[in-house]
Amino acid sequence: MQKNYLILILSFVFGLALWMYINLNSSYSIDLIIPVEIQSSKSQALSEEIPNSIDVTVRGKGWDLISLMISKNLKYSLDISKLKKDTRIISEQFVNERLNLQPNLSVIKINPDTISISFDKVSGKTIPVKNNIVVNLKEGYSIIGDPVLTPDSVSITGIFLPC
Repeated sequence: MQKNYLILILSFVFGLALWMYINLNSSYSIDLIIPVEIQSSKSQALSEEIPNSIDVTVRGKGWDLISLMISKNLKYSLDISKLKKDTRIISEQFVNERLNLQPNLSVIKINPDTISISFDKVSGKTIPVKNNIVVNLKEGYSIIGDPVLTPDSVSITGIFLPC
C-alpha cells in the first residue's frame, strides 16, 4: 500500500516537471513595474516631476522570464549629478543597460518612453524666527518674563525662482 503512494507521488512530481519544462519553453510576455531611484548632488533640485516607476513589457521564453522576475535588483537608478541641466533620457536604452537583460529577452513596450529631467541649483538662506503671538489673558493672570523661541532661526533650502 505504501509502495503505491510512493509511485503515485513520484509520478505526480515527474508529470509536473515535464509539464513545466514543456510550458516554460514557450514564449510569453510579462509586464514589469520597475521603480526609479534618483541620485543627485546636494546642490541640485528637480524642477519637474519624474515618474516613480517605469512600466516595461518583456517577451521571451518562460525560463528566462522566471529568472528576470526572481532577480532582486530590478530598479532603474538614475544619477542626475552627471547630467546637463535639461536632459531627455530614452528609457529603452537605459532599461537594456541597467537591467542586464539576457539576449533572448526583448523589450516590447516601455512607458514612459522618454524621461525629461530638469533641475536647478539649490540655494539656502537662514531666517530668524519672530514671535508674532498675541496672548489675551483672563483677569488675574499675567506673563512672567519674555517668551523664549527655540530655535531662534530656521534654514530654508530650495530652488531660486525669479519673480
